[in-house]
This record gives sequence, C-alpha cells and structure tokens, in this order.
Amino acid sequence: MRLGDDGFGTAVTQRFGAAKLPAGFKTLEAGANGMNLVTRLMDRFDELIVVDAVRRGGEPGAIYEFEPSASDLQPKPSERLDPHTTDPAPAMRLAAQLELLPTKVTIVGCEPSDFDLTLALSPPVQDAVERAAARIREMILWHPPCQKGVESG
Repeated sequence: MRLGDDGFGTAVTQRFGAAKLPAGFKTLEAGANGMNLVTRLMDRFDELIVVDAVRRGGEPGAIYEFEPSASDLQPKPSERLDPHTTDPAPAMRLAAQLELLPTKVTIVGCEPSDFDLTLALSPPVQDAVERAAARIREMILWHPPCQKGVESG
C-alpha cells in the first residue's frame, strides 16, 4: 500500500513498461527504497529523469519540469539516507557525493492532492499521468541514443 498521490511516479513509469523504449533507455523503479536508486545508478547513466510527486504550491495535477540546483544536491548536515525512504532527493544527494549521479538530471513532478493511505491516485493526479508520460516520451525522442534512466520515486 502506498500513500495516494505518492504513487504518481510509479503510475507514469508503468506507462513505459508496456511500450517499447528506444535502445539505451531503461525505466527504474526506486519506489519505497532510496538505496535502489543509488545502486541502479552504478550502471552509469548519461541522463536521469526522476518522476515523482512534488509539492511546489500549484494546483493538484500541475506538472513541473526542472533540474535540481547544485544546492539541492548538496548533502544536508544531519541527513542520513533511510533505505526505506520514498523521497528520491536524499538518494540523489548520496549519488552525487559518490559521483554516480549523471550530469543531466531532470525532475518531472506533479503537484499532489493528498497522501491518504490508499492504492488510488486522486483524480487530478491520475489525469496528469498521461500528460507526464507524453512529456517524457518527447524528452526521450529528442535526445540522441545513450544510456538514460527514467526513475520514479
């Protein structure tokens, strides 16, 4: 069981499970295990697209696309990576410290509506799943072939 809209990344990456991705592209499911992302990044990707629920103050279902800043990737003084965390940010900070994080990282996020204990996404977030998947397809098609990962948090 997950917390409602926190399943956004999983729902988006599942869209790619049924579709054939171009050579060199992989989907990664970090899910409830931040260390899984760090471990998978040992495969040395050229680019990483992280898909997750992201609170930025917009309307539920709003899609965001941004690159984390250098300060976003700096370790926090008291931060310890919990291997069961669902937040990809601490895992990305650890990967950056270990020099495993690709140079190009893009976050495709969706403003959540709720994090109730349920298997279902809220209606606005469910409506955003295909929009986010379509945007990621565009990102993939406009890049030359290389080793890329699409990860959900």
